[in-house]
Amino acid sequence: MIKDIVESGWLLFLVALLALEVATMEIYIATYTKRRDEDMERSSPPPETYVIPNSYFAFTGLDISEVVESCLELGDDYCTSVQETPDGMQLVLTAEQLDNQIQHNDDFVDGLAKVFESSNSQYQCIGDEYYQTLTLYFDENLSSVTQDETILGIVSSYGMNYMLQNKTTDWNVKVEIFNCHTGKLVASANMPDEEITYGAKEWQKSYWNQRRKRTLTE
Repeated sequence: MIKDIVESGWLLFLVALLALEVATMEIYIATYTKRRDEDMERSSPPPETYVIPNSYFAFTGLDISEVVESCLELGDDYCTSVQETPDGMQLVLTAEQLDNQIQHNDDFVDGLAKVFESSNSQYQCIGDEYYQTLTLYFDENLSSVTQDETILGIVSSYGMNYMLQNKTTDWNVKVEIFNCHTGKLVASANMPDEEITYGAKEWQKSYWNQRRKRTLTE
């Protein structure tokens, strides 16, 4: 009997000791997690403010309120806050949110480039990682709708990414259009300061040397 009581008491002691150890471990983990989160919060740079000016929206034709709404719909992974101001659109972004915003625009550009190049195996859309140049190879057979969507869409996205990446309100994209059959320059412009214009005359001129050579050799 005494032996049973002793063994029972010892067992209860072990159970209590184990429960104490578990409780102690839980407190340690909770404390460690809290300190880790606080350290990460202190070590992370604070969100920064970025301004997309009214001139950008005037060029692109985008409605500021609609763009603000689109940013909000993307969620917390893409901005801390966004609002329309007298100067344009103001975004408050962490470093991670900034990367997400830029990647979102890059994905949009990739989609436009894919549609453009799928129109003809000779068509090429060439950009650069600094968002300052856009080179297009195509011909007069490409629909005007696809031309406008590609040029304006990519230039607008490049402008946005350049401003975000460099935290500036100034941006410029050099656009060059080449004849995909001859490699001749059809038109170029530094947008948004210049308008890119071309038509039948420019396309005909981009073929001129090749046609003249054929005539001389015939």
